[in-house]
Amino acid sequence: LQGGEEGMKQRKERTAFQFCVRIMLLFAGVAFLSLIGTFIVMAVYGVSSATMQAALGILMVFLFNLSLVCPILITRKLVRPLDKLTMASKQLAKGDFNADLAYTGSIQELDSVFGSMREMEHELSSVETLRSDFVSTVSHEFKTPLASIEGYATLLQNPDITPEERQECTDKILTGTKRLSTLVSNVLMLSRLERGTVTPELITYRLDDQIMQILLEQEPAWNAKNIEFDLDCEEITYHGAEALLYHVWSNLIGNAVKYSPEGGEVSISLKKENGSILFHIRDQGPGIAETDIRHIFEKFYQADTDHKKEGNGLGLAQVKQILNLLGGTVSVQSDGKTGSEFTVTLPEI
Repeated sequence: LQGGEEGMKQRKERTAFQFCVRIMLLFAGVAFLSLIGTFIVMAVYGVSSATMQAALGILMVFLFNLSLVCPILITRKLVRPLDKLTMASKQLAKGDFNADLAYTGSIQELDSVFGSMREMEHELSSVETLRSDFVSTVSHEFKTPLASIEGYATLLQNPDITPEERQECTDKILTGTKRLSTLVSNVLMLSRLERGTVTPELITYRLDDQIMQILLEQEPAWNAKNIEFDLDCEEITYHGAEALLYHVWSNLIGNAVKYSPEGGEVSISLKKENGSILFHIRDQGPGIAETDIRHIFEKFYQADTDHKKEGNGLGLAQVKQILNLLGGTVSVQSDGKTGSEFTVTLPEI
């Protein structure tokens, strides 16, 4: 079996030039042997000059026909796969991602081209699937708050509702509109990040001060749940994109507060290590299952359905895209039971 695989590998590694030379040498060999054989036969049997001329004429006709077979064979091996490739590319251009891109020939260049086309077909199919899922998810995310706004607006038209009910309807409508506004802002920002149209404005500032500022801004949320913070932040002066990193810290801290239990504790550390800046944040929430960790940074993915109404699944996708833009990384560790820890690594500039 191993010998057969090695033979297949060698057969696949034949280049187009080697194939053409091989065919031409084969043709030259057949022509040479035919000439030598003809002269040997005529010398042994002592044929007449007329017979010799006839034999040479027949041989020339044979060699002429053989010379026609050579380019036909080369064309068949090289051009026919290209015709197949052209048809497949037309199918891909029309959005048909089931084109036949199998290649069983022995030309290395063609095998490489077909392999690249198969990869492209797979990637285009994946992009189309993601696009369809994205449109479907966005439509759903818009539909839910719009239905809520419509329902409460209808109730407001009832003249018999009490002032308390009227106030409740108004609050629900405001909540729905804020959710829609946040969703639109997040989608637009994520789209700009993915297209690479965001130009970060670099300034020099204190990272630890920025994190403390975000903690103070989110005080109503964590104070309502009696959450305590264990802070270990070094004084770090950083030259980078303050506005973009604000979204990173705000999302991670907001998630830690959201998923922490009543009276829980959130640990935050910021330090320099081995030429990098490391930010760790750990909560005491329910944790993230292993099956969810591999999808946690995808758009609209929400592992915890209990908090689905509190977000739209774009925060961590934004975090990853921003850090990719800034040359940083983000990772998560969790055993799925006792909290989660996110780690952000930034290059020390």
